[in-house]
Amino acid sequence: RLLFDKHIVKENLMDKVFARYFDEAYDLRQVGDYEALKEIAEEKVRDIIDKAGSFISTVKELIRK
Repeated sequence: RLLFDKHIVKENLMDKVFARYFDEAYDLRQVGDYEALKEIAEEKVRDIIDKAGSFISTVKELIRK
């Protein structure tokens, strides 16, 4: 996460909103991996999937440049 912020966001290659998306997805992954008894709301999962789609689209655009 730190390298993403340092090399992508701070170099203005991607908007800082994507750093927040990345952090949010990472946090949910931690919950899924290490808090097996804790449920993640379906709405939250759908939201992070939508954000991941935006992230992927932006990365594809960045690669094309």
